Amino acid sequence: MIWHEDKQGIVKVYFGSVGFLVLFLSFFNAPLAAAKSLTLCDEIGSLGFDDARVSRPVPIEDYNPFDVAPACEKALVAEPENPRFHFQLGVAMALLLNPDKALEHLEIAAAKDYDAAHKFLKMFDKKMAEQMNGSSSQSADNSDTVLDQCDRIGAIPIDTRSVGQPVPHKEYNAQAVEVACRKALEANPDNPRFHFQLGMALLGTGKVSDALDHLKFAADNNYVAARLALAKFDENMGK
Repeated sequence: MIWHEDKQGIVKVYFGSVGFLVLFLSFFNAPLAAAKSLTLCDEIGSLGFDDARVSRPVPIEDYNPFDVAPACEKALVAEPENPRFHFQLGVAMALLLNPDKALEHLEIAAAKDYDAAHKFLKMFDKKMAEQMNGSSSQSADNSDTVLDQCDRIGAIPIDTRSVGQPVPHKEYNAQAVEVACRKALEANPDNPRFHFQLGMALLGTGKVSDALDHLKFAADNNYVAARLALAKFDENMGK
């Protein structure tokens, strides 16, 4: 096993950084492996840094873990030992903030010498270590000056595509975030991240109807955190 039990708690805290890794690794488009009969898992779950993929890589902006996860689970029913399916399911589970399932499938793929799984876990381990020892804080501070106020005070831990440092719950000010993100949307009305961050702030101030409008806009633009938030809202409402 690549991961030890004493890391599980840490992994759950820092798994949001996996979004950064997918973006980083997506720049490295490996050659396509020999053509094989494609499954839906391959068609919608292939990533550019995987040199064993059998389908064209899915652009990161079009990647939808909500669809990839069930497709790869189905593929594994037919081929339970296929490391590519385990890898693609592991990445999807990571983006869905399910660290236990993500690590389970990534480790299976890595144990079968699936190179992309080794690469993904190695980069994640490095990113997690940076966050633990604070080595990335200086670069974060340097970039803070170019961040919109909506990103600076409105980023939250469940959002793997946030560009600001996640704001701890005790420091989160929903009213201030609402003001900042409304202003941000005046300049950039189609930005799904701003819509998501405004939607979450509006939930915090009790403006549920307005919040859902913004979250749905973000979700319709494939913003994963918005889809997670809406699913949780529906669950809490008993739908």
